[in-house]
Amino acid sequence: MTSWLLRKPVWVSLLLLVLVVPWFFVHLPHSWRSPLLLAVWDLCHILFFFCVVYAVQWRYKLVSARSWFLVAALAFAVGGSIEMIQGMTGRNASWGDVARNMTGVWLGLAWGVAQAQWLRWHRVLSAVALAVLFVPFINLAVDRVKSFNEFPVLANFERPVGVDYWRGDVSIAAVPGRENANGHALKVELNTARYSGFYFEHFPADWRGYKRLHFDLFNPGEKSLTMVLRVHDIWHQQSGQAYGDRYNVRFQAEPGWNSYQFALDDILNAPTKRDMDLSRIQTLGIFTMNLPQPVTLYFDNFRLEP
Repeated sequence: MTSWLLRKPVWVSLLLLVLVVPWFFVHLPHSWRSPLLLAVWDLCHILFFFCVVYAVQWRYKLVSARSWFLVAALAFAVGGSIEMIQGMTGRNASWGDVARNMTGVWLGLAWGVAQAQWLRWHRVLSAVALAVLFVPFINLAVDRVKSFNEFPVLANFERPVGVDYWRGDVSIAAVPGRENANGHALKVELNTARYSGFYFEHFPADWRGYKRLHFDLFNPGEKSLTMVLRVHDIWHQQSGQAYGDRYNVRFQAEPGWNSYQFALDDILNAPTKRDMDLSRIQTLGIFTMNLPQPVTLYFDNFRLEP
């Protein structure tokens, strides 16, 4: 069966198409939406359009410039229209998705017919385009491996890709006064909304065997700020995100550098009706409330300590 499939690549293409299509209609739970998985999701655009065009090429042998242009124009119009509709309905429109669609089309056109001299550069260029679009996935995969190798360090912001795991108005930047120290931190812009802060997710989730959560904070301002740290596990959603089902603690961000340590036993015992599952920690958040004016803070060296 396997050898027959390899002799009939169009059937492999159709099989892949059947396997890929359902994923465009699956709604992933928020806890699954890691940057790495979303990067894989994005690459499905390439696979989908490649499979469709490859099957069409196998059947109709499109070799003229006019037929290639018509196929590419149709794919661009369909993909672009879908992205525009998504933008108008509150979803994220991504021209990166259109680029991935067109790369899949190009691969299908170039590799779906028998080898010929005039196809050589089309195949080389389509392969180069594919490699370029794989770069974000490769960077995220490498960063993911490094993050697990560095555990119990959760984040130290020496790799630019690390910011992908944070939600909020954040960026990686040098701390004022330490620009030449080759040290970076998480720059957080806090606004005057009722709640303003950031969240960290998709880190190594098993915190068992450690005693403390540590991080550093630099406050470049002249006033102390009251902040809130919250931590919850994967089961927190089942409580409807009840306040009493997570860890919440206030702390002060004094001007200058601050270092904090929070006992994991306190996090374990924080929920009122159960113990926190330290093997499945899901989200760490830090926020403030009702600031009179915007504030910038810098966070660094999130880690667990024995």
